[in-house]
Amino acid sequence: MKLDKKKMIAAFLIIMLGAAGIYGFFWYKSAYFVSTIDARLDADMVNVYPVQSGRLVDWSGYEGQSVEQYEKLGTVDAGPTVSSINSPISGKLIQVNAKEGQAVSLSQAVAIVADADNMYVSANIEETEIKKLAEGQGVEIRLDAFPGKVYFGRVTHIGEAAVSVFSVISGSSSNGNYTKITQLIPVKIDFIENYKDKFKLGMNAEIKIHIK
Repeated sequence: MKLDKKKMIAAFLIIMLGAAGIYGFFWYKSAYFVSTIDARLDADMVNVYPVQSGRLVDWSGYEGQSVEQYEKLGTVDAGPTVSSINSPISGKLIQVNAKEGQAVSLSQAVAIVADADNMYVSANIEETEIKKLAEGQGVEIRLDAFPGKVYFGRVTHIGEAAVSVFSVISGSSSNGNYTKITQLIPVKIDFIENYKDKFKLGMNAEIKIHIK
């Protein structure tokens, strides 16, 4: 009977120590880091538009092409005049919607160019954690595409509005019911060096921001 009692006490102590260890681990993470898997590789992107409506009589741009700012990509024949399709920024064409001979209009994006040489991480942080963040904090970055590798960056911008503000669909309800949802604040994280790995826009990332 005494032996069983000792075993019970030992088991209880093991459980308590395990619980304390788990609590300490999560306390440590909360006190020193803000983490999320809601993050991805991003870059500044600009749509390419013709300066007038007409027929595309010449087009040289292709997906994956590196272009310089103001580099000519195509020509539009508008009848009496011929014009200006040029790249608005230096970067890489990540989408091309143009073919020679097609009709184009002023409001029609014929391509998208991204500043792929200056990629960063866009992360969404819960509003309850945002008070812990400040520009300049160091960040550990892990990409699903490169398991086992750790990249380093810094917080360079904290958004002024929640992601939901820019959503097309409103979260409000017309029937008087309301469900409170934790809002997400966008955070920009720049890499601290130019890594040579073949990053692709939209790759999933996991980030850990050092807050102390």
